[in-house]
Amino acid sequence: MGSDAVVEYAADLAEIARQGVFSTPAVVIDGKVKVSGKVPSKEEIRSWLGK
Repeated sequence: MGSDAVVEYAADLAEIARQGVFSTPAVVIDGKVKVSGKVPSKEEIRSWLGK
């Protein structure tokens, strides 16, 4: 997509909970939970990244 985004995988349950995520999979962008408990569509991801 031509983005310079950094993708991180989190496996530490305590860290995941600190982010406010209690159901996985989840996507957090700039500290904000965008989706939790489902895999987002490509269209959803594009809208979050402004693409």
